[in-house]
Amino acid sequence: MNWYMVPKDTPNARAVNQELYYLQVTSAAALLNQVKVAYPGDPLIGFQIPGTNLLWEQLTEVQKAIFNVAAEGGSTVDPVALQGNPGPQVLWNQSYTQWGLPGILTQ
Repeated sequence: MNWYMVPKDTPNARAVNQELYYLQVTSAAALLNQVKVAYPGDPLIGFQIPGTNLLWEQLTEVQKAIFNVAAEGGSTVDPVALQGNPGPQVLWNQSYTQWGLPGILTQ
């Protein structure tokens, strides 16, 4: 299987790619369950990402990984790297919005 990885020039690419590997080996059912459990308590819902017009719930998993790794390392998020790396349009990379949240929580 070919694994998706962010380009090597992406800030913190190695750490970001480690997070993305986990998502790519997780089953669809587990991903959906994870989203349903995480969304209701996610304190970043409604948070606008600095330097962008994106809300947290609009970020793909690739973008969340870029954001989280930068934040955990104490650095600011490069908005160009964030917006320029949405990643592939595949199930494991969907944003909360793409999953249909909050609507799917009632299903």
